[in-house]
Amino acid sequence: MTSGVSGCGGGGGHESFFTKMDTDGNGKVTKEEMKAAFEARSKGPEGAGAPPKGAPSIDDLFAKIDTNGDGAIDEAEDNAFRAKRDVERSSKQHQALEMMRELLSALDIDKDGSLSSTEIAKLFGDKAETTGSAFSASA
Repeated sequence: MTSGVSGCGGGGGHESFFTKMDTDGNGKVTKEEMKAAFEARSKGPEGAGAPPKGAPSIDDLFAKIDTNGDGAIDEAEDNAFRAKRDVERSSKQHQALEMMRELLSALDIDKDGSLSSTEIAKLFGDKAETTGSAFSASA
């Protein structure tokens, strides 16, 4: 039983990270199994097994995923956590794209849908008049 989310970055034939964490094969991941998997998988700025700066600790991450509080993560909890995280990432990417569109639109002085080198020069206070489209506001 695998979640289909590969720890190797792809699908087909690769063992999922959940399955790799479940070292005793009982279909559940304990906090100790999770810690061991992360120690084996990552080398953060703080040393082997440390989460990247700004990332939640293993204890906090485990608590978020173990929604039923039974002290173990089953595959359904893992899948639900990954799906929620994917939706949050997608939403953040959409928000960033919308902000970029708004910024490009605000900088597009002649409202032709692109930023010319003249508009960019004005942005940076350069008085040189040049022509040509540098960036499209319709990304």
